Amino acid sequence: IDAPESRTRDVVEKKYGQMSKQYVQSRCPVGSSVTLIVDSARKDKFGRILGNIRVQGSETTLADEMLQRHLCVPYAGANKSLLKDQHLLNRARLDTTPPPATTNAD
Repeated sequence: IDAPESRTRDVVEKKYGQMSKQYVQSRCPVGSSVTLIVDSARKDKFGRILGNIRVQGSETTLADEMLQRHLCVPYAGANKSLLKDQHLLNRARLDTTPPPATTNAD
């Protein structure tokens, strides 16, 4: 996935980056139990091992939850500038329909 930057000088992007960050922090608070699903053969263009997070009690991955709530866009290693339109669409969706509140059973 590709989420908006939370550390940027672009105040508009920062707003949406903070929303994504807050969602992750609400789903994975310090001390919570999560399952990290990794495939050591899957790496990004920088050599980082890729994986998914499943929050305890959830049927879906954190990435899927974030995609459903328009807090990020799918990313498969392509040029990130190609994702701009998808991020703008997510911004419009978030401005009209805030993501639902999170619960541990989510």
